[in-house]
Order: sequence, then structure tokens, then C-alpha cells
Amino acid sequence: MSSGVCLQKISLLIGSQVLPQVVTFVSSNITSADWRARYAAVLSLGTITEGPDKPSFNQILVPSINQLITMYGDPSIKVR
Repeated sequence: MSSGVCLQKISLLIGSQVLPQVVTFVSSNITSADWRARYAAVLSLGTITEGPDKPSFNQILVPSINQLITMYGDPSIKVR
């Protein structure tokens, strides 16, 4: 969890500049066979919600909303 707090603080500090790195990480891990990688991807996306400006964040979030909704059915309770 401390990694999530660190990422949150970084996103608050640098705002939308955090998006490319987080999007790259999430894209690589959101469909991983390993639940830990999927959990880290969801956690990463959730922790940066307050940092980037809303139009930039929405531009990333809206196209991936269907993928995020399917995560509610993930076999791992931590990912859900």
C-alpha cells in the first residue's frame, strides 16, 4: 500500500505528467495472468485520480471503462 501512497503523492506533485508512465504500466499489466500484476495495475490507476487534470485523465479513462468494468468479475478478490 505504501507504493500507492507514493504514486498518489507523485501524481499530486506533477499532475498530468504522470499519465504516460502509469498508462504504460497499466496497459502492460491489466490483462496479466498473475493477479498481483492486475492488482498493481488497478491500484496504480486508482491512486492517481486526483493528480492529473480531469480532461487528460478522462481521455485515458473513458476508452478503458469497459475493461475496468470487467475487472469486477476478476477471480481475485483483491483485483475486484
